[in-house]
Amino acid sequence: MKSHVSSDGQYLQLSLKRPEYYKYSLGQYAFINIPEVSRWQWHPFSIASCSRSDKIKFIIKNAGDWTGKTVELFKQHNKKGALLNNFMDTNVHMSIDEEALHLDTNTSFPRVNLSYPISSPVQQSTYNYNVVYVAAGVGTTTFLSFMELQYLKAKQKANDGDTKICKLDNKEVIDFIFISRETESIGWIAKYINAALTLPQMTKRIKFHIYITLKDESNNLASFLFWRALSFYNKKLSKNNKMYSKININTGRPDFEALFTKILNKNQYPQHYVYACGAERLTSMLHKLCIDKMKQDNMKIQFNYEIFS
Repeated sequence: MKSHVSSDGQYLQLSLKRPEYYKYSLGQYAFINIPEVSRWQWHPFSIASCSRSDKIKFIIKNAGDWTGKTVELFKQHNKKGALLNNFMDTNVHMSIDEEALHLDTNTSFPRVNLSYPISSPVQQSTYNYNVVYVAAGVGTTTFLSFMELQYLKAKQKANDGDTKICKLDNKEVIDFIFISRETESIGWIAKYINAALTLPQMTKRIKFHIYITLKDESNNLASFLFWRALSFYNKKLSKNNKMYSKININTGRPDFEALFTKILNKNQYPQHYVYACGAERLTSMLHKLCIDKMKQDNMKIQFNYEIFS
């Protein structure tokens, strides 16, 4: 088991060793129970790793009583050096009464119980053409399993010396729109962005549209350093227009109407699929936009969403 708590204490990243018999598909989620926090409470979280991975990953936001206690629990264990950068062998068994997967370390580490994986709307996107993913903050976890799969496939092709474009199942191009206030959350997709920049197997198949809504506060050292780094990164990317077109880094909130018009009009297939995960305000706005697009531009758009508070 491995855990990491963000520097601001807002996010917990859990990585659990996956037993071979624990099978799940892209886009599914599972209920988590941590008896040391609450014996009876189970909470749903998207599985942020792909089905090829030997680990089951979750990202938990400190957004309430249970999640706050969970983040604090692992933060204290990390301080003791119990979990920091260490994978421990686990003895796994099934509990008949609770029908959940138990991950025990036979140590003082927190016990983590998982339910069987559960289907979600985004799971269907594996079979769709013209897919657009929209994620706000921790809502990106819903789509990380898809990103990881494409990353592993592209990396394997690169290691084998195959420079051909990596097939994305039935998709031509994945357009991934990510909106975040916290700069640290960029780390969740950093390796996929780097792969899209460096691996030709991914370059022409995944396009990132990143929007940072953090205010530019020059009197804050962390903010100042981030904006300086972002400016430098943009200049570096712009030297290669072909590559830069796949990684669009922007400040402020996206103009979804203009962005959707650009994305949807470039695809050759008539049916479009939009999957969104974020606050209700965001998903409601996107739903209305898709309806307007279908009426005004005579487009066929299927909108699916999950709400994260």
